[in-house]
Amino acid sequence: MKKVFITLAAAAFASAAFAQQTLFNAMDTGGYWGGSNAFGTVAANINEQGQVFGLAVANSSITGFDMDMLSGAGLTGTMAYNDIQIQVSFFSGFQSTYAGSGNEFNTPVYTQTFDLGANTLTNNAYYSLSGTPAAPFFQLTTPVAVSGSNIGVQFAFLADTGNGLAAATTLQTTWLIGATGPSVGSNSFQYPNLAWGESGGTNSSASIAQLNYWYGGSNYANVDLGVRLYGTAAPEPVSMTFLGLGVLGLIARRRNRS
Repeated sequence: MKKVFITLAAAAFASAAFAQQTLFNAMDTGGYWGGSNAFGTVAANINEQGQVFGLAVANSSITGFDMDMLSGAGLTGTMAYNDIQIQVSFFSGFQSTYAGSGNEFNTPVYTQTFDLGANTLTNNAYYSLSGTPAAPFFQLTTPVAVSGSNIGVQFAFLADTGNGLAAATTLQTTWLIGATGPSVGSNSFQYPNLAWGESGGTNSSASIAQLNYWYGGSNYANVDLGVRLYGTAAPEPVSMTFLGLGVLGLIARRRNRS
């Protein structure tokens, strides 16, 4: 009975250690797109965005993400796309303070492209591409291990509207500007009311220049991309100990049966 108990306890600890969970969430904070930014007007043609995400769990592995995708900001009617692709790149390095020069991100560690296919979207509207921790809308083929709590992530939108695949200047993530920050995680930059974007980007692993930022203004404490990150926590030593005990327990049970 004691061996069975140890095995079951170890299984419970291991399950908790490796369970999928939300590491960052700025998709349900009641924000909106718009507000002040470094481009002077509403950033309606910014197809590449990035942020330094502060994850709720340190030393985790990102397994996927959801996002609010904005279509045709400031436009009316609809837009027909023959194909829509979203590139995402993860960076282990970034500038943690605003210097106004150089690239915001450095040392890309993983890039993946997702093909959404053809679609006709309503302009000046956003679409919630949402999943669950166990089944993200965008599932990474290879999990991205994060050292510490912070990770730089950059998204690039590409589309074919009849002239081949190019920078999709009518597609982007929403950016949420308000007094309320993410419901999970944080904007870990020194000034949490900054995020980055640029027009014409076609390679998410080529960093946005730091001077291309979105600024929430003095009335807003937070600017975040409309993104939700999922992943698994790195197991604590005690969890690994129980996992090891569970394996030993299973071996002992099999030996006793034989």
